[in-house]
Amino acid sequence: MGKKINFSVIGAGYWGPNLIRVIEQNYDCDLKVVIDLNSDNLANIKRQFPGVETSDNIDSVFNLDIDLVVIATPPETHYEIAVKMLSNNLNILVTKPLCLDLSEAKFLYNLAKKNRLEIFMDETFIFSNQVIALKKYVNNTRDFGELTFIDSSRVNLGLFQQNTNVIWDLAPHDIAISSYVLDEYPDMVRATSVNGLKIPGINESYATCEYKFSKSQVLMTSLISWLSPVKSRRMVFGGTKQTIIYDHLDYESPLKIFNQEILAKKNGKITNYDYSIGSQFIPHIKIREPLVNEIEEIVKFFRKGAKLFAEKKHSYNSVSILKSLTDSSKEGGAYKKVKLL
Repeated sequence: MGKKINFSVIGAGYWGPNLIRVIEQNYDCDLKVVIDLNSDNLANIKRQFPGVETSDNIDSVFNLDIDLVVIATPPETHYEIAVKMLSNNLNILVTKPLCLDLSEAKFLYNLAKKNRLEIFMDETFIFSNQVIALKKYVNNTRDFGELTFIDSSRVNLGLFQQNTNVIWDLAPHDIAISSYVLDEYPDMVRATSVNGLKIPGINESYATCEYKFSKSQVLMTSLISWLSPVKSRRMVFGGTKQTIIYDHLDYESPLKIFNQEILAKKNGKITNYDYSIGSQFIPHIKIREPLVNEIEEIVKFFRKGAKLFAEKKHSYNSVSILKSLTDSSKEGGAYKKVKLL
């Protein structure tokens, strides 16, 4: 049994309590303190977790032996807090996105690299057993063939945010899942977005995005929205031999694999095409809370030096892609080159 990994969580509002719960449940973790400026949030944590220390002073983490600080505050606050933690030689886990400015993301990356620290992104989807299995099936070229396209629908009603838009809120998931599965990042992107509600103070709430992956020559299209009364987290991965539908909200059959083939028959100078559709396969996947997997992987990092996909390089690349999507939407959907590490 190794040394327990000491955590601190900054932010106990929307997502923070979930991280607090999972850290508290992990025997290999010790949650030293939860920090929030809102007394009601801290009181709520005390009710749920009576043994957890709470504070409204962010500097209290510097008086403790902390291995990792979790930053679960609104996106516009991430940069200032992250700089403070990294400058004091503390590793960080940040809820997406890392920050809202590309130059700030580069500064954080360089600061972490200089101080030999890590920036982990709370990319919950890629820690799910469903996406781990998806990566395995897509990369089995013998059965799946070559990946030809990705199509995504990521919509719900709200949560409206005052200081960012639907691209910065929902697109990180498509970026993380596709880049993890393909093991590359899109280098050309474009987007169109609208403020469908036309409410002052609310930014774009509906967008369509395209991502080009040059190495694999794959195009991903994505619809993201805060305006749908029906929540969807659905992606289609089309291969030359199989098509995989990944539905994160379908707990009974999150992956459906369809066998198909496009048949070409020559008749003189004319080529006729036909489809051969075979069986459908639903693999058995043990559903487990992705946050549980995520915290376990972070423990392995500290104990064994295990590598995680969602680290500082990913945190920068994700912000760079989001910035390019936003720039594109401001220019009517023109393709933008992404500055990747």
